[in-house]
Amino acid sequence: METIIHYGGLGIQQTQSNLDNLSIGFKLNGDNYPLWATLMKKVISDRGKKSHLTSIPPAPEEIEPAYEKWEQADQTVFTWIIQNIEISLINNVFQFPTAKALWEGLATTYGSGTDLMQIYDLHRKANTQKQGKDTLEDF
Repeated sequence: METIIHYGGLGIQQTQSNLDNLSIGFKLNGDNYPLWATLMKKVISDRGKKSHLTSIPPAPEEIEPAYEKWEQADQTVFTWIIQNIEISLINNVFQFPTAKALWEGLATTYGSGTDLMQIYDLHRKANTQKQGKDTLEDF
C-alpha cells in the first residue's frame, strides 16, 4: 500500500510504502536543515514516534520488559532519519546510539544559530585561525 501525503504548498511529499521506509522527498544536505527538520518531525510525529525525538515520555529502563519493543521502534526512527540524509553526511552521524541522540547531533551540527555553545565554539575557532603568522582577520 502506498500513501502520499502533501505538506502545504511546498511540493514536499512523504511516500509511505511500509512502516520501514519514510521519505520526505529531499535529503538533509547541510544547508537545508530548518525545513528538513520541521518536515521530519512532522512525519515522525504522524507515525506516532515523536517521543523518540523528545524523550517524552522517557525510554523504559533496559531491564524493563518494554525496553526491547522501545529499542526496536527507536531503531526504526533512527533508520527513517538516516534514510533522509545525503550519503556524504551519513559517516558523520551514524555512530549515535539512539534516534534522540542522532536528532540532537544533527541540530547541533546543522542548526543555524540556535545553539549558543556552537556559536561560541565557531567564534573561538575563527579567532584562532592563522595563515602563517597572520590572523584570519589580517589575512
